Parts: sequence; C-alpha cells; structure tokens
Amino acid sequence: MYTSDEVYILRNFATILPQLLFVYGTRPAQVRRAINAFNQGKREDLWKVALKAGARAKDRAAKNPRQSKVKTAEQKDKYSQKCARAGNLSKAAATNKISPPHFHQTQSTSFVSSILRAAWITPKTPGPRSSRRPSSGRARKARIS
Repeated sequence: MYTSDEVYILRNFATILPQLLFVYGTRPAQVRRAINAFNQGKREDLWKVALKAGARAKDRAAKNPRQSKVKTAEQKDKYSQKCARAGNLSKAAATNKISPPHFHQTQSTSFVSSILRAAWITPKTPGPRSSRRPSSGRARKARIS
C-alpha cells in the first residue's frame, strides 16, 4: 500500500473537492461559479461557505429530526387498499399485519382483508403443461453434417 505524502494529499483533496465545487448548488451555473472561484484562488472563501452550509444543514436536522410519524388505522387501511388494488397483495398484507396462513382466522370486514383472504384462499388452477423445455432466449445453431 502506498503511504507517501502525495497519495495522502490526493486522497484528502478528492474528498474535499466535491464539497467545494457543490457549495453553491448542483446546477451547472452554480458549479461553474464555484470552479471559477476555485481557479481564482478563492479556496478559503469557498471553504467558509461550505462550513456555513454544513452548520445550517446540521441545525435544520436538529430542529426537524427525520422520524416516521405513527399512522392512524384509517391511513393504514387506505394505503393497504391502494396496494391491493395495484395488485401488490404482499405489501397490503404487511400493512395490515395479516399473515397469509391466518386469513381464515381474521374477523375483520375491511375491504383489504376480504381481497387478501380471497387471493390467498382460492385455489389456483394449473395451466396446461407444455412438453417443450423453456427457451433460454437464444436460437440454437443447426448442426450441419
């Protein structure tokens, strides 16, 4: 492993450079503005702006922590109905906390429970079996003898 000073400097520079280039934003004009300032030697100014932006982001995160809010039963039911109508029955079941083997034991009369119960309990009829093996997606080359 290389432990020279050059490698250390390049590794740190590669870590710091994106923070300096995206200090004004991610749009091309904003990045171009940061590049121009960097090329003019205003690296300390860019670093100060980056530190201020980081402090603002940290304060904003402290004021508004990202925690999921507890959903009401009505909100959960509405979401599970949406999932069931879209055909995502496993997600609808997970939203309602109903496990597939125990549908017949549930006494719930909600729309989603009835759909899920019907989907899991009704037997699926097997389709006609094909005698051909499934194709791998490629045509076989004919052998010439």
